[in-house]
Amino acid sequence: MRKGLLSVTAFVCLSYAVILLDDTFFCGKDVSVQWNQQEGACSVFYALEPFILNFTLDLTCYIAIYTLSLILILKGLIRYSTVVGITLALGALTIIVIVVRFITLKVGTGQENLVYPLSMLEMSLAITVAALPGLKPLLRSEFTEETVVDVVRTERKC
Repeated sequence: MRKGLLSVTAFVCLSYAVILLDDTFFCGKDVSVQWNQQEGACSVFYALEPFILNFTLDLTCYIAIYTLSLILILKGLIRYSTVVGITLALGALTIIVIVVRFITLKVGTGQENLVYPLSMLEMSLAITVAALPGLKPLLRSEFTEETVVDVVRTERKC
């Protein structure tokens, strides 16, 4: 499993490095041309090729992370709980949102403005999915007056 985690981590880092470089230098070495407002000017924001590359790598990364999480649960390395179920559901919702955003732009539904809220929703869900496991100590049903630091220290000792 450690090799799987390292492989997925390396793939995600490499994918986002490729996206960063492609989006930055799509129009050439002079990145300032991407903000040129003239008709017909090169802009990565409206180009089809980077959009498809970004979508493909984003979706592949989400699916790789989601699959690794499911494998860990199925092998019993992570105990299934309500928090894990919520995290998986939000992860699946993130994948659905990115596919809907792609369909909205690629198929030409006439709802191009829908892309902006879908992009924000995707980022919000992804951040929530990443942060939710770290918030587990705060979601305990029994509430005591211990601080978050005490809860985290207690969790680490066990």
